[in-house]
Amino acid sequence: EQLGALHLLIQAHRRLDELPTDLAATVRARIGYPINKSDVLASPGIVDHWFAIGMVDTTEYRLDTRRVWLYGAASRRWAVIMSFAPPGGPRDDTVLPGHLVHAQLHFYPGAGQFRGLIGEQTSATAGATMPSAESLPQIRARFAELVAADPWATRMPAVINAAPVPGPGQWRLRATSGDCCMIIDLPEQPWPVLARSGGEPIAIFGEWTPRGFRPLSLPGVDATEPFSTEVAARAA
Repeated sequence: EQLGALHLLIQAHRRLDELPTDLAATVRARIGYPINKSDVLASPGIVDHWFAIGMVDTTEYRLDTRRVWLYGAASRRWAVIMSFAPPGGPRDDTVLPGHLVHAQLHFYPGAGQFRGLIGEQTSATAGATMPSAESLPQIRARFAELVAADPWATRMPAVINAAPVPGPGQWRLRATSGDCCMIIDLPEQPWPVLARSGGEPIAIFGEWTPRGFRPLSLPGVDATEPFSTEVAARAA
């Protein structure tokens, strides 16, 4: 699968001039073309109340990466703020789960792009509506649309209304329909999620991937309610 994705990326790069503008920008980003933050901030932004709903820290290629997922109250658009640091170095804590930021958010160029930068900010004057939970078929369909736009996409934000189910091996999430998905990439078993749910379906935010779902937080109904980030521990 990885070799196939790499082969597709090489072929796409060779035919860069023939690709649609957004897809060409995605290929450049996947290849590693540098993009100046000033150019991103100079692009048109989306003004909204952006609620930080979840965060995950990972170490990849000897580099610590932090992803903070945001949800726009009016635009209903997802965004991710990414920051990088050397192993053990300080991580960017400008925006953390639970923060509400009223600002212009500028997205990086590319098809199916979530990554953005926070531009001009003003004080938050209204609450943020939490994203609605989706069924597993809806999430799978949305991920298929994402991969159609960006064939190299590996993750997507989603809220699932489901109950955690312990297994003899891997834990699962069971939706009200009875449909299930795997829980992945947690350093410990998610007993806090089970305790919070009481065994009943509960809204869980996380990252949807081809391998399964990585829980990151348990949001409330709106941004004024406290929510748990106990499942947002460092990824395995």
